Amino acid sequence: MTYIQSLISNNLNKRILVDANLLILYLIGTFDRSQVETDKNTRAYTCEDFDLLRKLLINSKIVVTPNILTEVSNLASSSNELSKQRLFAYMGKLFEQVGEVYIPSNNINKQVLRKFGLTDSVIHKLAEDKILVLTADFPLYGYLSSIGLNVINFNHARTEFMVRK
Repeated sequence: MTYIQSLISNNLNKRILVDANLLILYLIGTFDRSQVETDKNTRAYTCEDFDLLRKLLINSKIVVTPNILTEVSNLASSSNELSKQRLFAYMGKLFEQVGEVYIPSNNINKQVLRKFGLTDSVIHKLAEDKILVLTADFPLYGYLSSIGLNVINFNHARTEFMVRK
C-alpha cells in the first residue's frame, strides 16, 4: 500500500479538506465534466484527473473554509456570463454538501500567515486539528508534510495513478 493509499484508507468516512484549486476542479467537473479541459480555471487538468479527485473524495466528508469558498467563488466568476450564472447556481447546491469550518483569523499562526497568506494559514490550523489536507499547492504541501501533518499532494496522486495504470 502506498503512502497516499494509507492516508486515504485511514481517513475513510472522515473529513478531508480540499484546497481551492482542487475544489474548483471538483465543482466544474461535477457541474459539467466536459468543461474540465477547457475552462480557464481547470485546463491544466484532464477529465481523468477529475475522476481521480472524485475517487479520492468518495468516502470522505469534504471540509472547506469560508476563505476557500471565497477563492472558489472568485475563480468561478471568471467564467463566461452564461456559464457563470449556471455555475453559481450549482455552487450553492454543492456547498450544501460540504462541511464549512470557520477559524477566526486571530487563531492562526502568524508566522505561517507571513509565509503563506490567510487561506493557507487556516488550512494549516485545520491540519493541526488532524484533518487530512488535499492540495496541489506544492509549497503548502511541503510545509505541512515537513512538520508531520497529514497532507496529500494531488500531483503525487496523479503520478501514482498514472504509474499504476
